[in-house]
Amino acid sequence: MKIECEGLTWQFDPMAADMNQGDVICAYTGLSLMAWYKSVLEPDAPAWNKSVRCLYWLMREQNPQHGPAGPVESVNFAPIRLFEAFAEALPKDSEPQAEEDPTMPAAVSGEVVLTPPLTSAG
Repeated sequence: MKIECEGLTWQFDPMAADMNQGDVICAYTGLSLMAWYKSVLEPDAPAWNKSVRCLYWLMREQNPQHGPAGPVESVNFAPIRLFEAFAEALPKDSEPQAEEDPTMPAAVSGEVVLTPPLTSAG
């Protein structure tokens, strides 16, 4: 994907993160690589600041022509601007979809079928 941020175009492919980069992200955030990537899309989560810092760091790692990445804990940028640029660059089919709740009744013809609450006998 191409992320337009800071007046630059960043090529970014989270699936291209290598083991060393994954280890840095895991050590800094305490999250697995996949959990980290998902957490970038949750700006209200407590771990988001660290997650978006890793996003910027990995962008810099993947784009050395824009300067060295440096240590992850020292990269500085405008996180909300980066998040907006990142969200805009996401392919539309990659946006997280709400999972169906297996405890909810199935929909019939677009309408929710309600089931009566269980009552205890006696």
